[in-house]
Amino acid sequence: MTRRTDASTITDDQLDQLYRDRDAFADRVDTLTAVARSNAAAHKAAVTDALRAEARADQAEARAADWRQAHRHQVGLLLEARKAEEAEARAAAAAEAAVARARALAADMRTWCAPYGAATEYADRLDAALNGTTS
Repeated sequence: MTRRTDASTITDDQLDQLYRDRDAFADRVDTLTAVARSNAAAHKAAVTDALRAEARADQAEARAADWRQAHRHQVGLLLEARKAEEAEARAAAAAEAAVARARALAADMRTWCAPYGAATEYADRLDAALNGTTS
């Protein structure tokens, strides 16, 4: 058990020990206060960094969404261009087939029996028109 003493019976050594204990306690309180303040500042900095990182992530996601939309638009344009090219190729093939049929008709017309060589004349005119040599 701790022996209790009256204030009048405290010796100088005991009083010095009390002062040392008080000062050590004050030092511990100061240290803990400094650590708490440091932790509070670190927490505030971490929250600020996290908020900034979240804002940057949101901006990056928005840019990525814009890029995805632009990519989809470009893909759509390319698909439309491909369809137009295929349609033009089909039209060109159909035109070439029509020209081939007209040339075959002109060749066949040369064998027709017509008065005054009219079939041959028409075949020549048709060939000239297909060749782009008509005047």
